[in-house]
Amino acid sequence: MAEKYDSEKALDFETSKQELYDKSQRRAWGVAITMTFVTCLLAIAIIVLVPLKTVVPYMTMVDKNGRVEIISTVTTEKLSKQEALDKYFAKVYVQTREQYFYDMLQKDYIETQIFSSENVAADYRKIFSGDDSRDKELKDDVEISVNVNSVVLSESAGTKIATVRAKLSSKNLTTNTELIRSYKVFTFSYDYYPDLKQNAKERLVNPLGYKVLTYRIDDEVN
Repeated sequence: MAEKYDSEKALDFETSKQELYDKSQRRAWGVAITMTFVTCLLAIAIIVLVPLKTVVPYMTMVDKNGRVEIISTVTTEKLSKQEALDKYFAKVYVQTREQYFYDMLQKDYIETQIFSSENVAADYRKIFSGDDSRDKELKDDVEISVNVNSVVLSESAGTKIATVRAKLSSKNLTTNTELIRSYKVFTFSYDYYPDLKQNAKERLVNPLGYKVLTYRIDDEVN
């Protein structure tokens, strides 16, 4: 005999299935919303933290034996206005003194002496004196350009020291060929004399009274 169909039980069973389905859906939506919220928090954290990540560059020096020495980190905060000024004048001095462009020779000759102490200026003038002077030897046939590679500042017993490394390239203008390429290290002491007596033209060139006190040239050792 066939069992009599119970419509109430069937209805209860369908209701239970629907409730389970609804609970499952609510749970799934809850998990999805939670994950979305967590993802948003992570994204916000990354956006906030990325600007705090900085790459710190280092200034290094390689000695003649090939050893690398970390001198200091190079950051905007560490490069003071005074350091920037010192490096600027050191670069300008070496370029003005060591370059040779015939049309600019008189200007460079005068300005080098304005930036030099009397002893250094006297040694510099010897380069342009006598029959074998630089201008008589090179004339307007050769030019020498100076490309400064680095400027390192230091102190020795309270005396300011600048070490400038540069590449010097000489070129024959007649044949348009490079003659000599050399690498030099220029080491010199310097200071500022803002109260130095200067005429109007000298003051325009050297308003802060920058003076090179000693000057030495060495070959770069690879």
